[in-house]
Amino acid sequence: MNQADPSAKAELRAFFIAQLNLLYCAKCHLTERLTELQEDNNFGDLQLAMSKTTAEVSNEISILDMIYKLLGADYTFDNCGVLIEQIEDIFSFIRHCPDNPLLRDLSILYYMRCIKNVELTSSKILQIAAEKLKSKQINRLLKKSFFHPVESWNLADTISLRYA
Repeated sequence: MNQADPSAKAELRAFFIAQLNLLYCAKCHLTERLTELQEDNNFGDLQLAMSKTTAEVSNEISILDMIYKLLGADYTFDNCGVLIEQIEDIFSFIRHCPDNPLLRDLSILYYMRCIKNVELTSSKILQIAAEKLKSKQINRLLKKSFFHPVESWNLADTISLRYA
C-alpha cells in the first residue's frame, strides 16, 4: 500500500472494518444463541459450560469494541447477511435433536467450530491489515482477542471430554 495515497489507506481501513464486522457478528451470534440454549431445559447438563463460554466470548467482544473505538467506527450488520444465514442454518441443527444428547453435542461442536473458523480466517487478515494501517494498539488487541483454540471455549471442551 502506498502510504502517500490517502484513498488507499481509506480503502484498507474500510476493508478492515468490514472484516471486523464479520468477526463481531459471528461472536455475537454465538453469545446470543448460547444464552438461548441456557434457557432451554434440554441443555441443563451444559448450563455451566455455556455460561463460561458466553462470558469468555463476551470478553473477546469487548476487545473488539476497543478496536472499533480506536478506529472511530461502530459495528454494523452491513454485508453480514450471508454469514448470518450460514451460521443460523448450522445452529438450527442443534434444535433438531434435543432428545439425542450425542447428536445435540456434535451439532453444538460443529456450530462452534464454524464460528471458530470465521475467527481463524479473520485473525490473519485483520493482523496483516493492522500492520499495513500501522496500528500497534490494534495489533496488540487483535493478538489478545485471538489464538484461543475452540477447545479453550469451556463448552467445546466439556463436550469433547465426554466423548474422548
